[in-house]
Amino acid sequence: MWDCSFRKIWELRAGSHPTDQKKTLFIVDTLQLKPLAIFNKDGMEQNVLAHERIVSRIISDNDTLMPISPLKRSFDEMDKVVCMKCVPTTAPGLERVLVSSPYAKLIRRHQYVELSPDVYKMLNNDWEFHSQVRYFTAKVLSGAIMHNTRNGQAIMANTVEAYGRTKHVDAHRETFGKEKDASIITSIPPSIDTMYPDVWPIPKCAPCVGSKCMSFQLTTTADSMSTKIYLDLTCLQEGLTMLASPQTSYMSSSNIIYKLRQIRSKFSSPNAYTLCRSSGPITKSHTCHPFSVFTLADYDRGKNPGAYLFRAIGVLVLKHGEGAHLPRNNIEEWASLATGKIKTILLDILRLYPSANNDIPILKNDALNKYLSSLADLLMPSIVAANESVAIQVAQVFDFVV
Repeated sequence: MWDCSFRKIWELRAGSHPTDQKKTLFIVDTLQLKPLAIFNKDGMEQNVLAHERIVSRIISDNDTLMPISPLKRSFDEMDKVVCMKCVPTTAPGLERVLVSSPYAKLIRRHQYVELSPDVYKMLNNDWEFHSQVRYFTAKVLSGAIMHNTRNGQAIMANTVEAYGRTKHVDAHRETFGKEKDASIITSIPPSIDTMYPDVWPIPKCAPCVGSKCMSFQLTTTADSMSTKIYLDLTCLQEGLTMLASPQTSYMSSSNIIYKLRQIRSKFSSPNAYTLCRSSGPITKSHTCHPFSVFTLADYDRGKNPGAYLFRAIGVLVLKHGEGAHLPRNNIEEWASLATGKIKTILLDILRLYPSANNDIPILKNDALNKYLSSLADLLMPSIVAANESVAIQVAQVFDFVV
């Protein structure tokens, strides 16, 4: 009976007369058959049909098998589609991610394309000669979906920070070299064939994806050799516009200070204030952006004089560049409000002023940077606590369309 049924389904496969296609769908529904994807060790996929009870039973304990999402429109409804542009399309391979995602309806409102050879070549352009690539990188990866084809797990990069490879282009580059008796593990792509040449997802203590010229931070682990990357089409288009202009120096004129990366040192370096942090279209509201030392002052549940200092420094550098100076009267005001170790650091900063009427430079000021780095460490518990509220905001955004 089963062999006969499957033979009949095969004979009435897609491409035959519409009446026969309807018969095929009737047979599948009557037998309660569900499509099933089987993946080999290389991530290659084969599809079969099985009874829905069998599908449910075997996928629960086998990470190489997963159900395939049925079509979202019935056969009859296909005739009602006016044009392809009127219907959001799903990138090949992404459909099996959506079938098990509780946020499928929300994600389907956006269009995605897989990372292409042209794009990963662009990601590897040298920052020293193509400075706009840092903004392009953060923009095109924000909102991207990373899919581990071996176990079916997927994550979305809601917020991305781009970092350069060398100290000449980024003071906060990823360190490399020898550490004790071993070399430091980095996100630099290996010299082997990978899914995306010179683009390498790597699980670290803070998992990231790297290219030859930069790395960008993510929030969970992925199997490097079997991870596919799908880009949000809107972010890709905006990123390509930035890449076309060598004069690009920021990604958006809204919430500019939220484009600064979360850093804890080297505040005296000009490139520490590069605006290469970007959030995807689903989490574009500033309430969904993780707090940094520069934005902690915006947190509604607390008043921290140290946070006010960092916000002021960020704004001053973004407005005045190397001409940015820190007014003494601001430090005096914040020191009067502070307590404990933060007060001590602010008083130490006050001693850097040569007189009551002078300001001190922010950039290339190693003495000031020393105190700012210590202050940033003291703010970390507050940032962690504030980001718990961000996690709630992000969850609410994703649950809005379920």
